[in-house]
Amino acid sequence: MLTQRGRLLVLVLFAPLTILSIVGLYRIEFDFNFEAFLPEDNPDIAFYRDFKENFTQGGSTVKVGIERDGSLFEPEFLEKVRRFTVCARRLPFVEGAYSLLTLKDYIYDPLQSLRLPVLDARTSKDLRADSLRIMSDLRFPGNMISYDGSMLFIQITTTSEWGQDEEEGFVKALNDLLSEFDFEDAVLAGYPVFHYHLTKYQSFEFRFFTVVGSLIMLVCMVILFQRFWGSFIAFASVIVGMLIFFGILGWSGRPVDLMGTLFPILLVIVGTSDVIHIMVKYIGELHLGKSKQEALGITFREVGMATFLTSLTTAIGFISLATSNMPPIRNFGLYAALGVLVAFGTAFLFTTAFISRFSESALMKPRTGPRPITRMLLNIDHLTKTHTTGIVVVTMVLIVICGIGASRATLNLTVSRDLPFGSKLLTDFKTIDKKVRGLNTLDIAVQVRDGYNLYELKVQRELDRIEKELHKNPLHGPLISPLIAFRIMNQAWKGPSSENYTLATSQEEFDKQYAIADRFMGKSLRSLLSEDGKEAWLFINVPDIGSERLWELNEKITALTSDNPYFRITQSGPRYIFDKHQKLLVFSLLKSLGLAVLIVSFFVALVFRNWRFVVISLIPNIIPLVVTAGAMGYLGFQVDPKIAIVFTVAFGIAVDDSIHFLSRYKMERDKGFDINTAIHNTFAESGKPIFLTSLILFFGFGSLVLSSFPPTFTIGFLLSLTLAVALAADFFLLPVLIRWLLSPGKQ
Repeated sequence: MLTQRGRLLVLVLFAPLTILSIVGLYRIEFDFNFEAFLPEDNPDIAFYRDFKENFTQGGSTVKVGIERDGSLFEPEFLEKVRRFTVCARRLPFVEGAYSLLTLKDYIYDPLQSLRLPVLDARTSKDLRADSLRIMSDLRFPGNMISYDGSMLFIQITTTSEWGQDEEEGFVKALNDLLSEFDFEDAVLAGYPVFHYHLTKYQSFEFRFFTVVGSLIMLVCMVILFQRFWGSFIAFASVIVGMLIFFGILGWSGRPVDLMGTLFPILLVIVGTSDVIHIMVKYIGELHLGKSKQEALGITFREVGMATFLTSLTTAIGFISLATSNMPPIRNFGLYAALGVLVAFGTAFLFTTAFISRFSESALMKPRTGPRPITRMLLNIDHLTKTHTTGIVVVTMVLIVICGIGASRATLNLTVSRDLPFGSKLLTDFKTIDKKVRGLNTLDIAVQVRDGYNLYELKVQRELDRIEKELHKNPLHGPLISPLIAFRIMNQAWKGPSSENYTLATSQEEFDKQYAIADRFMGKSLRSLLSEDGKEAWLFINVPDIGSERLWELNEKITALTSDNPYFRITQSGPRYIFDKHQKLLVFSLLKSLGLAVLIVSFFVALVFRNWRFVVISLIPNIIPLVVTAGAMGYLGFQVDPKIAIVFTVAFGIAVDDSIHFLSRYKMERDKGFDINTAIHNTFAESGKPIFLTSLILFFGFGSLVLSSFPPTFTIGFLLSLTLAVALAADFFLLPVLIRWLLSPGKQ
């Protein structure tokens, strides 16, 4: 226990530490990185990254969709789109911008090669005929114009590498340009736009939940203590702990990702739980007539170890996430564990250093007679003695019902479920996804077998056959491959008829055409086909139909391309890899939960030195996980790695209440009380702090349902549900298990 001089030293040291943390707070950066959620050290990832290096990689593409009332093929509107496309080329960090009004068709002549506009509203004599020609041209629907002919698209290619400042400059300049042209309806999609807006949303939510969590905690402290100094000390202790942790985040230089949105609420509720247990115990001892020094000593002995153990078990729950091979999950687990320990250290040192300077009446409003919460808890104690069978039966029925619900849980993920509720980002994504039949991309790596290459017409024809089979599948939209360049060159060679948009008829003919393709389309061609013709990329756009149906398409592609005599086909790309490994990732996180259970069991056994305490502490905290899994199945929540962490996080936090309950029970037994009296005293002594901290946990995590991000909303809802069920299990089932397993005859 700290001496008076030691407590003064603690307060002095916290001042510069807090100031340093505030400086670090301003260094926090945010980053919403999609590919970060792919598994590390995976052969599919290694193949994808290595194969990409064989091609000329351009930057990201932003798709601008322009819609209007009435026909798109009106001269004034088309000219406006053309001017916008030209102006977009002058935006910062833009390499190129293209639309139907700026694209050129190639016309080959022995004397010269001509490049004629695909569509020129200024010189066209019949725009209606032009519209029919364009809609029948396989190159354009789903790419430069929507399949229903209601939206034109401008493709903007950005530079390949830039930072957040450059990204922000580009997006703002693009929005300013759109405002200048004042189109009736414009929608945007593309990685730079998504990344910019999602990072902004994430930054806002981090700050928003810091404020919300702090307000929830402040209200709870005021209601509980009803005295300025009691509320202030508790509030200040938690806030200082948060500042120190956020300072660590800032000084570490690691950007906060999507999972970091949980940090503010997590730090608030964990710190509040520690502070309440410490202060309620200290004030309770003062109420019994103990001196400040004696009250502090008892608080250190009786609450200190239990609070440290609960913080340790919570940290262990988070540390177990470090076994994940998904960087955001792993980083979240490590930082969250650090945050829990920072919250404990701050609560214990800062709180005890302050409260020892105040009397009971200055910390909490005195009350006479039994308090409503205490009366309720003692009634629960009586109920657990008189209705043991009923409690067990209800528990078993609940497990069966929720087990059935858990079997209905699926992993059918979509991109839209990760985009903010009601945002223009989500609306734009759904609009363009529908218009072009897919913004998701399935990447197909083509590796030509030894002795062949894609400059051979027979190899091209085999790939063309596969492409035609893929086009018959209604699940996807446009398909991009190097054969597009070869078809364009054949059309340029033979004439603009759509019938000529095909491959050359002979190898000699192709060889002549290729010289033109390499001259006019070399850069684009090298992004899809290696110079030696041995490797190629195919990109298939697929709508946001969910991972289950996407996997059906993946299986059809595999069946269609297996045992090909000319090349090997390997499906790749972020979406394919994530879908392929998401089940393994979820199972990996469930293994983390199992690891957390084992480690927590070890520490519980080490502290209580009785295996029965281990069983009693686990059962009330595993049942809530079953209930949560059942709720996910019945409510249709999809399982993914971001959601699967709920089980590990909930277990690590929920087990705290069981440990506090069992610690107090053991102390009462050590004092010589019989089992029923010990449980009664535990309800009277520790029941209220457990109830209040669980209430704060419930509302703290429950506030996450205010999030605009569906995953954060789901995590908040499920964690609140889990912790509410865990509290009920601790108060109703835990006493039953104690009487059953720890009765004198079974010790």
